[in-house]
Amino acid sequence: MGNGKMIHYAGWLFGTRGLVEEVTLEQFTEGHPYRIGRMPPDRRAGEDAVRRARSRLGERRYNLLKNNCEHFCNWCQLEECRSEQVEALMKPALLLLGIVQALRRELVVGLLRSWWHSEDRLMIIVRRG
Repeated sequence: MGNGKMIHYAGWLFGTRGLVEEVTLEQFTEGHPYRIGRMPPDRRAGEDAVRRARSRLGERRYNLLKNNCEHFCNWCQLEECRSEQVEALMKPALLLLGIVQALRRELVVGLLRSWWHSEDRLMIIVRRG
């Protein structure tokens, strides 16, 4: 943002229950070293990013997987609400979920096939018929 100030999504770490707030760079870094990341390509893009960030001041809708500080930064800078960290974390989880669903489906199909070809099914059909 400039002049030693910045806007960030506090999340749960600073005790503000997920508040988008304006703080000094010193408050944010707590004296730790830092580096400046992606810079806007021109002044207009920088002004747009600051305007977007300011539009969410006071918001308290932090969600680790859907609306975290990385989502906020990307939205402010690129108008794209996404988190590469969350996406990387979710890939193995989604793969595992797909495997579990496929195994479950195969188990159900296998059980139905074995029941269909079993003598128990024939007895049920005979009793009803």
